[in-house]
Amino acid sequence: NRKRKHQSTAHEKGVDNSSGNKIFNGIIVAISTLESRQNNTAINTNNDECANENNDSDDPYQNYKTLTQLLQTLGATISPQVHKRVHYLISTDCAVQNLTQRVRQALKRNVDIIDVAWVQECREKNERVDVDNYLCNELAECLMIEKAKDKKREKKLLENNGNEDGASRDDDGKNEHDEDNAGWSTPVQLDCCCVCHENGDDNCPWCTDCNITRAKRKREAELGRVK
Repeated sequence: NRKRKHQSTAHEKGVDNSSGNKIFNGIIVAISTLESRQNNTAINTNNDECANENNDSDDPYQNYKTLTQLLQTLGATISPQVHKRVHYLISTDCAVQNLTQRVRQALKRNVDIIDVAWVQECREKNERVDVDNYLCNELAECLMIEKAKDKKREKKLLENNGNEDGASRDDDGKNEHDEDNAGWSTPVQLDCCCVCHENGDDNCPWCTDCNITRAKRKREAELGRVK
């Protein structure tokens, strides 16, 4: 139930056509074509019309330059941008499907997006026909919603992958830490790790001056003084 900016049927057919076949006298239109190129060059939807103004096409309704000339011949004023004074954005299906910059601008500014087939029918009948059957705003809005959902899903997927990698690194670090400290209530550092201290061998030639032997002798000396 989107409110139409411009009523077409009675008002448009009441336009003065006394100047021959200038059936589009009094309307301002912008154009979005975005032709598919045979060399499969990547489509740039942010600069679509500029990219294919020089493209050649057998169909004059699919080519920006020839469509511009046709609309001007029929009396329309061509706007390079989609602003609030633009009545219609004349668009090809390819442009709508790819949500070109001008299609997005038209949605943002509540400008009617009209399929280029409307121009063809008007030209054939030599009168401005009703645009209701050629409106593409609803389709474009649905495509915008789907595109936003796809971006949201992609962002969530990337975030989940990042969280999983971080959790994996944290788990690995935690396990290594637990293993390093297994069996100890507090960190203990020993300068001497000779097995003689476990066997009770006081005559080990390698440990005559290690910290454990010195500590043992100190305790024995204190005990001797106490006695």
